[in-house]
Amino acid sequence: MLQSTPSRSPLQELLADLGLSVRDLAEALGLTYQQVWNALHGQQSLPHKADAALRELGRDPDDLRTRQAAWVELRASLRRAEITGQVKGALA
Repeated sequence: MLQSTPSRSPLQELLADLGLSVRDLAEALGLTYQQVWNALHGQQSLPHKADAALRELGRDPDDLRTRQAAWVELRASLRRAEITGQVKGALA
């Protein structure tokens, strides 16, 4: 039985918790919109230059990065399993 991926990443949950837009979070963290968007969607890790700002917001940057990386890996693992099932089905 496949595990389901949480619909929101830990970074997306952070946005919701703080009630911020991507642009607002980027400004608060001293990052570009694109850096935050890429991190939100698992395209890159959140840059370390945001660590001090995250701590000021009451968040542990290492914990956030660890949970985000786990979300990305879970999502990728589930997608690989889905593809493998499709390939096996096509070969049957």
